[in-house]
Amino acid sequence: MVHPDKKANPDQVDGLKATVSETWEAVVHKQEEVPFVTSLTQGQDLVKNLDLHIGVSIRTYRALSSSSNPCETDPGYVLSNCQWACYEKELISRVGCRLPFMANSTTRMCNGGKEFTKASFTSIRMVDGRDATIPTWIPDKCDCPTPCNQDLYSFSVDSRIRTDNVSVTRLYYVDMNYEEIQEEYSYNIFALLCDLGGTLGLLLGASVLTMIQILEWFFSTVAAWVLSHRSPVQVVGPAT
Repeated sequence: MVHPDKKANPDQVDGLKATVSETWEAVVHKQEEVPFVTSLTQGQDLVKNLDLHIGVSIRTYRALSSSSNPCETDPGYVLSNCQWACYEKELISRVGCRLPFMANSTTRMCNGGKEFTKASFTSIRMVDGRDATIPTWIPDKCDCPTPCNQDLYSFSVDSRIRTDNVSVTRLYYVDMNYEEIQEEYSYNIFALLCDLGGTLGLLLGASVLTMIQILEWFFSTVAAWVLSHRSPVQVVGPAT
C-alpha cells in the first residue's frame, strides 16, 4: 500500500527524488487480517533502484484465558481488525466525515478540497504523532482484547542497489517449519483427583480391597438393621 504522506528521499544512485507513487510499504499479515494503520510506520519501504529479499518467519502462540490474564477465545476474532474499527471511529469523531478507505462506515464521505485534505492529514498525524496540535491515537485505549491464538510474522531484509531504475522484491519463507508456543495447565482436574486419592490412601491406609470391605460392612449393617426392625408376621389359621 502507498504511504500518502511519506517524503521521497533522493535515490542512492542518481540523486533524483522518487515521487510518492513510487514509494510503497510492504506489510506481512494474515489473509483475513486488515493491514493495520500503524503498519505505515512499521512496514518495509519499497523504493526505486533497490533489490529486496524479505525472509518471513512464523511463530504461533496458543494461550489460555484466565481471570488474571483474559484473552479472546473466538477463532474469528482478529485484533488488528478491532483496532482498525476503533481507529476509524476516533477519526470520524475528530473530522466529522470518512475517507475512501473507511468502507465499513455509514458516515458521509469527506468533500473534496480543504475538508478532504484536513481529514487525510489528521488520519496520518493521529498515528505518527508528529503534530503536537493533534492528539496521538493510542490503540491500547480501545476495547480490543488480545486473542488467545496468535500467528506472528517476523521478517529479515537483505538489499542490493540497482542502476536500471527498477525495484525488485522477493518474498520467501526462511524455513518451512514454524515455532509453536502453547500454554497448558500444569495442574488439571485429573492431577487433582490423583493427588486426593493418593493422600487419602496414605492417611487412611486404604486400598481398593479395603474400600470393598467397607462397602460390604455398610450394606451388611443396613440389612441387619432393617431385619431387626421388621414387625413379626402373625399367621391366622382357619376357624374350626
